[in-house]
Amino acid sequence: MAPHIKKERRKKVEVQSSDSDTDNFDLNLVTAVLKKLTVSEQSLISRMSKNVPNALVSMWQSKHNHLDLSDLQFKLHGASLHKFLQYMSESFRSAHFRSEQLQEELNILEKAGVDELPLVESCEISWSHSQTWGSRNFRQWPFHALPKLMKNLRHLEVNAPVHACFIEQFKKLVSLKICDEISMTALEAIISSKVPLREWHLTGDTILQLQGIYKCKNLRSLLLNLPNFLKNTDEILRIRTLSDLKITQITDPEDTFQALTSVIHQRGYTLKGLKLNCRLKCLSTLKLNICRDLDELELINCQFNDQAMSQMNLPASQHHAGFCDCSDLTDMQLLEFIKSSPNLKDLLLVRCPKVTEDLLHSVLKVRSRENKKFPLTFKIRDCEILWNSYKKIVGVFGNC
Repeated sequence: MAPHIKKERRKKVEVQSSDSDTDNFDLNLVTAVLKKLTVSEQSLISRMSKNVPNALVSMWQSKHNHLDLSDLQFKLHGASLHKFLQYMSESFRSAHFRSEQLQEELNILEKAGVDELPLVESCEISWSHSQTWGSRNFRQWPFHALPKLMKNLRHLEVNAPVHACFIEQFKKLVSLKICDEISMTALEAIISSKVPLREWHLTGDTILQLQGIYKCKNLRSLLLNLPNFLKNTDEILRIRTLSDLKITQITDPEDTFQALTSVIHQRGYTLKGLKLNCRLKCLSTLKLNICRDLDELELINCQFNDQAMSQMNLPASQHHAGFCDCSDLTDMQLLEFIKSSPNLKDLLLVRCPKVTEDLLHSVLKVRSRENKKFPLTFKIRDCEILWNSYKKIVGVFGNC
């Protein structure tokens, strides 16, 4: 007999032996699981064996609706992992992918026969913090497979550098958070696309050119850093649908004042809510009373410098107001603010050390005389003495 024929037979025997070993291992594993059941339960499994796969899928759907291959690979391997993915591919509601291992993770899905995750609406793409700056240019072409894989995606968070143009292919995307750098080509592709974005967070440090962003007709919420806002102020304030603007990395007082002035004077008449977090000593010069339709006002880390509230040009239309970490805010100033806010329904106080229980008694007297149609509810945090006093007053008199 020719030597090469013997080798081929030997290979077949080895393969059969390997398959047999795997089957024996799986059988032993199943036996070990079944041994933990009572005879009655084992009998039930025997009679209902055809229904076991459906029962398992139902159980998995209730517990494992988030796809994270980095986690699954620790629990399942080989055929077991592939079978699980096949059963669950139409049940996952959210997914997590690692940018550095994206191609490997896509290969696993392909081997399992999964070419689409139809119910996934939320996805996070992470990036290892151990990566050095020199390793930032990892392969990006696997990103192009994601829009086809998740056709119904609505929320995307990318914690990795974005150089490839793929985000604009998600036709149903309404929320996008890019937490690292993004290339101009990728940015321009998003802005010029017809993606129905309503919320967009750009939290990276890169200075961007947001030319044409006003054409995003569905954009309601935008978060970006102060340098990017100052560079693109006119474009941003032209977004007609924008109702929620958050500006981060506020450090320079002059730049901060410039940004706030632009927002207040160009869009103040449309603002419904304003959350101001900065140590400005010149609140009065902002002329916040321009915001005549404001429903919610929250001032954080603001300084009042013993100035009368009537001189600070604050709005008066709000139903909800809050003062947080305002170290020099006094009872007298706050009482004046409450008296000049006829629509006020609730007031949040957080770490305002100069505010005392005398304010509560004063508010109770003023509002009882004025016979207000609705009560004023205080929400007090991180001030146990003031909170205890408020509870006693509410217990006796009800809300102010």
